[in-house]
Amino acid sequence: MEPSARPRFHLTSQSTTPETAQRRPRTAFVLLPGFARTRPGRARRSITLPVDGRSVDDNGHVATHASAGGRAPQTSTCDCVAMPEGPAVAEVLAAHVRERCPNDVDLVAYYGSWARGTATAESDLDIFYVPAEGRDPPLAQSLLVGGRLVDFWPLPWPKLRGFADGTARGWAFAPAVVADARPVYARSDEAVDHLDRLKALVIELQQAAAAPRMLERAVVQYGELVRQLAQLTRFGRASVVSARAHALVVLVSAWECLALANQVYFDEGLAKSIRLVDRFRSRPDDLEACVASLLHASTTDQVLVAAETLVADVGDVLRVLEGTRQAPPTPGPAALWRVYPELHDAVRKVVDACAHGDVERATVEAWLLQRDVDATLLGGATGSAGNLRCAHVDAGPVRAALGLVDLLAVPARALADLANAALDIDAQLLAAAREGGPPRLETLDDLRAHLRDDWLRGVQR
Repeated sequence: MEPSARPRFHLTSQSTTPETAQRRPRTAFVLLPGFARTRPGRARRSITLPVDGRSVDDNGHVATHASAGGRAPQTSTCDCVAMPEGPAVAEVLAAHVRERCPNDVDLVAYYGSWARGTATAESDLDIFYVPAEGRDPPLAQSLLVGGRLVDFWPLPWPKLRGFADGTARGWAFAPAVVADARPVYARSDEAVDHLDRLKALVIELQQAAAAPRMLERAVVQYGELVRQLAQLTRFGRASVVSARAHALVVLVSAWECLALANQVYFDEGLAKSIRLVDRFRSRPDDLEACVASLLHASTTDQVLVAAETLVADVGDVLRVLEGTRQAPPTPGPAALWRVYPELHDAVRKVVDACAHGDVERATVEAWLLQRDVDATLLGGATGSAGNLRCAHVDAGPVRAALGLVDLLAVPARALADLANAALDIDAQLLAAAREGGPPRLETLDDLRAHLRDDWLRGVQR
């Protein structure tokens, strides 16, 4: 961007004169009822805010300058009260539970910056309670205590477990609710033990043994990320505002992918976590710059390019991580024997469509056969490959090792070649499964004998 095209930011002084007021945006700050009074024991802190071209003096009064119309000065007062310590507020809420409904609540705990010991004067208090099974006490409240938010909300045990493993609200941020939780009330020792087990689950999912499972979840999430990018591409072109709204959804989803793949979660929300890209051991090289481009974009095209780059880069990271996993073993004769009857029937449909000269049906039937063959060669684990790349591509090396024909490589209108290729696949699969002995039953007596023998083998096992 050229220097002359950069967005310009204007800083204004504390006081406002009639001349500067004409150049400043008119921003009204509304004072809630009751905040205009000074109560005993409350300290007053002076602040400076723009209020319709008025200034705020050191005593907290808002005054207007005399105008040409002779309007009278207006005054108002704003109290800024220091919030009590978070744990003290939590104890008050816990005492309320003990007094009003001790048997309806299993646990009360606070979390966040107050629990981590990183709270500041600006920190709010997050605190949850776990209702006892079958109980629903009317305790949930969002309050302003000393001008700061206190959010007291219910979190049943199943939902709390979903926070611990990231299945309820995602892995990137929700586990912190459990990991940081500090109980201030417990109806029993079992409730504390239950919370401790959930804390242990958060730790377990960050260990090496859980890496394959978490990577699989990241790959599934990537499928959702691709869908959200498609939504952005489709609806974001309406306006830059719409594009930016969809782009933030893409960013949240990309963050979730990387958090799962790296087995890390963040103590605070996305707004602060975007500065902590170093927490991701595996990440795009230019992740921070890519995120900045997405958030600073001022045109629809800029938003789309930044979002597409982010999604592609996250996909590259997941593909690299997937490549470090052990490839599925080549299916043996027994595995091929189990699926051969279905594949043989799929071959028959391809040949029949080719014999009738039906190009469209033959093309679709050939794709269905190839899809099932590829799934068999990959051991049935096609979900992650389907999200990141294509099962057809992943199965290529296994096809080559077994000498199997690739039906999708046959030109669409070459029906005779396609039919012969399908028959070749049938013969190759039969040869590979010959050791397993797939039954070729020609008569009802053959079927009866097979069912009897198969039943006896099952009983003996």
